[in-house]
Amino acid sequence: MYILIAGAGKVGRYLALDLSKIHQIGSIDIDEDHLSQLEGIPNITIYKGDATDPKKLEEAGVLRADVVASVTGYDEDNLVIAQLAKQVYKVPRVIGRVNDPRNQWLFTKRWGVDVAVSSPQIILQLLSEEVSLGEVLTLLKLKVGELSLVEINIPEESPAKDHKIQDLGLPENVVAVSVLRDSSVIIPHGSTEIHAGDSVLLVTRPELEKDLRDILVG
Repeated sequence: MYILIAGAGKVGRYLALDLSKIHQIGSIDIDEDHLSQLEGIPNITIYKGDATDPKKLEEAGVLRADVVASVTGYDEDNLVIAQLAKQVYKVPRVIGRVNDPRNQWLFTKRWGVDVAVSSPQIILQLLSEEVSLGEVLTLLKLKVGELSLVEINIPEESPAKDHKIQDLGLPENVVAVSVLRDSSVIIPHGSTEIHAGDSVLLVTRPELEKDLRDILVG
């Protein structure tokens, strides 16, 4: 399978490194520093360029791609890339990363997005087909039941840094479901420590999101 990943930042690199173990990966980004971290890795081919440019997408192999994952840090770019991949190049499966939850409503099939996700691990599972599409959609629709799936990146100055989850004083209606650390995914327990650079995925009630960010980000 050939998977074209637009964006070689933290999320894109994580996906490329993990998926390259069993798939051929194309990674396209305008940032040479991002791409240099993937240079020389088996099964990964890097392409410097703007993935919103059709010519650059073609150079990166979009015409033979089985999957396109648009995971840049900009929602507007992810939508343009997704629309090109699906509607112009007819890529069978297009996955788009949502950076700002307020833009979630835009990430639909009308815009070329088969599945919109905000967690790197869910993106990885979708690409690897380790979980069914139905299971992921169920997870993403938790808000229907007055729950939200929230991803929070832990900065260096976080008051939660190097603390155990059980000692953070998380609200009662909050459950930590995964911790993304470098290229590893940790299923957290109460004794799991949170480190700077971690991405923590939590299920919570929407009204508690601000409290969570105060606790985990500061």
